[in-house]
Amino acid sequence: MLRDPRAAGRWRRMILALLPDRVVLQHKRRRFTQCARLAPSAFISRDFSYEPHAAGDIRYEVGANTELRGCVLLARGEGRIRIGDCTSINPGARIESHCEITIGSHVQIAHGVTILDTNSHALDTDARRAGLLLSLGLPVEAPDEQPASTPVVIEDDVWIGLHAIVLKGVTIGAGAIVGAGAVVARSVPGGACVAGNPARIVRPAPSESPPEEARGPA
Repeated sequence: MLRDPRAAGRWRRMILALLPDRVVLQHKRRRFTQCARLAPSAFISRDFSYEPHAAGDIRYEVGANTELRGCVLLARGEGRIRIGDCTSINPGARIESHCEITIGSHVQIAHGVTILDTNSHALDTDARRAGLLLSLGLPVEAPDEQPASTPVVIEDDVWIGLHAIVLKGVTIGAGAIVGAGAVVARSVPGGACVAGNPARIVRPAPSESPPEEARGPA
């Protein structure tokens, strides 16, 4: 019997690699739904992964006809991740929640996107060092300062481009576009298009007038 959980995990992955997709996907859905509400029509790929939780501790909700292809969902601490209907999350995307991340319906999230509702580490040096030592399994007192976490909301019909990063406390309004590689640290109005680091509005929402300097000659 394998006593080392990491060794057991390696053996499990080796065995799963030899099995056909149908068997692997059935196994993955069965394990995922122990801690998730997964619509019957939702799709998860063979290389989809997530942070597991005890059976009945529901941390994930995935709506109808949503596709999770090769992405990673991590609900850590008190984190929860909710995803609406007909949303597509592509390979390499990483969504990590220590608080709450809500993603609407008809959202498109491209390859390599990162969405975080937390700073992940404390800003104070001593607290950050203590957190590191704890994560390494070394004896140390728990730090007084905990990483700040604030919910993230991505509304319906948003498109987030390749390798963009969405940080804690951000709301991206319905129909907005986030350009490839953008770092979004502030909320985005619905229908607007943002790009750059830090992300700035490069095309306002259709109902808004562009600033004077952005207008062409009369």
